Amino acid sequence: MDRDAMFWAARLLLGLAGVVLVFSSVRRLGRARAAATWPTAARVATLSIPLGWLGIGVGLLSLAGSVEISVWPVSDSAAAVAGPAELGTVSAAEPRAARRSR
Repeated sequence: MDRDAMFWAARLLLGLAGVVLVFSSVRRLGRARAAATWPTAARVATLSIPLGWLGIGVGLLSLAGSVEISVWPVSDSAAAVAGPAELGTVSAAEPRAARRSR
């Protein structure tokens, strides 16, 4: 398995986990709010609300991680193509007069 295929698999798994966590957590929070508001709603566990918020947070972090994995190779290749001089970095060995002329 090459590196690109591993990145695609990681993106897919992280994205899928994020989507499942967010949707299931929103459903859990909805059921907990319904149980707290309506007397005829089914009872839910005591930890439903904290677990729902935790699931939303972890799901969003998972989605952010999959996006970061997607952007990371692009940003590395852009830095390699641009080089340090084009990115505006100044080396310590460069004379002060050359720095002022920029």
